[in-house]
Amino acid sequence: YLVAGDPLPGLVDLWRIARDQVRRITGAVNERRQKRRLAGDREHRRIQELARSARRILFVCYGNINRSALAEALLTRVAKARDLDLEPASAGFHPVAGRPADPTMIEVARAQGTDLSDSASCILDATMLEKADLILVMELRHRERLTELAPQVLERVALLGSLAPENGNPEIPDPYGQTPDTYRHCYRRIRDAVEALADMLDR
Repeated sequence: YLVAGDPLPGLVDLWRIARDQVRRITGAVNERRQKRRLAGDREHRRIQELARSARRILFVCYGNINRSALAEALLTRVAKARDLDLEPASAGFHPVAGRPADPTMIEVARAQGTDLSDSASCILDATMLEKADLILVMELRHRERLTELAPQVLERVALLGSLAPENGNPEIPDPYGQTPDTYRHCYRRIRDAVEALADMLDR
């Protein structure tokens, strides 16, 4: 706030507020640009190129009890149906391993013919990342986290939702704790993306 006898502290506060606001706006604009780029044809072709020689596919999300676990199960099912020689796997950043899949997602997946009842979460580690031919994450922040953990694998990292973007958005949000409709929507997004991936892998 401004004080008549000493306006400097108030001016400094106003400058900081304006600076923070500019940073938020700039960050939001840059994020939208990045999402548009990752939902575009160029990124689709990049994933297609990676898929040509990919056999070990690793799906990554935060907890490995919803999105990445579902993606692994779906690709495993598709690979078996198409007789594809693939090794799908999934893992998460959550520090506790062995957690079962989210009960709501188990029910949603079961209704669509996908069994997650035996799923158990894994903690992402360097060995998994190094072995994977293609690493598919769900959100930009997952990609950023991999930039910090293992920058050497980034050329093999992509957003799964880039294969089936929604309104130009390649991210697939976490349905955890939300309505059953949100889980069903997440299931459809991942199913569509995995089917597009399977078409690339079915070489």
